[in-house]
Amino acid sequence: DILTSRIQSDNSYDISRNALQELVRGWKDAPNTLNVIKDCVRNDNDKDVRCTAIKELTRGWKNIPETLNLLKKSAQQDSNSDVRRTALIEISHKWNSEPETFLWLKLRAQDDGSPDVRRTAIKELARNWKDEPGILLWLQHRAQNDTHSAVRCSTMKELARSWKKDASILDFWQECAVQDAFRRDNKYQVNPRETALEVLMQQYRRNSKIKTLLRNAAQDDDDEKLREWATLQMRKLSCE
Repeated sequence: DILTSRIQSDNSYDISRNALQELVRGWKDAPNTLNVIKDCVRNDNDKDVRCTAIKELTRGWKNIPETLNLLKKSAQQDSNSDVRRTALIEISHKWNSEPETFLWLKLRAQDDGSPDVRRTAIKELARNWKDEPGILLWLQHRAQNDTHSAVRCSTMKELARSWKKDASILDFWQECAVQDAFRRDNKYQVNPRETALEVLMQQYRRNSKIKTLLRNAAQDDDDEKLREWATLQMRKLSCE
């Protein structure tokens, strides 16, 4: 009862989290423990406590059918993107053998309002469902069509990682290097056209079209930072 009271009423995240973990560790089979954990997942005011509760729920009660449904609800409806990401990762890792998980992750990668959540879903798909039919084309589509440049860049990096030096997607990389619609708003953004050019430089360096793509970027790209980067890469190539 003392632990439950601390979980539900303490304003300190550390105290609530530690009480939550102690409750699961020492009183997992007590009649009210599961209800306390579920209440934290649904209703705690602190996002970090909700994240901890999600992890404890998955660790201790994975085999209860209600657990997956509750995690999916958090992954789709929680107001905080960190909580949605946490629930999504737990589902991806613990229910990866469920056929519906693959399709559900694709929907989260397309529909979640947070770029960070979409990036996480895409990462999970690219690394854990690489052999699913159609996944390569689907990832290429996300890399070209997500509305946020950071998601497009992240998807490109996952493609470069999982399909390294794959000749079948060379045309895709060339299209991204030229056609991505990125427009810079601040100096901290990463340009997907640059990301695609970096992959081409690293994995297809000897292809005869790379120099032309770099030259065109150095001379004509709308993004000053990319023009500077491409010019530097041209100088490096000339010294090889």
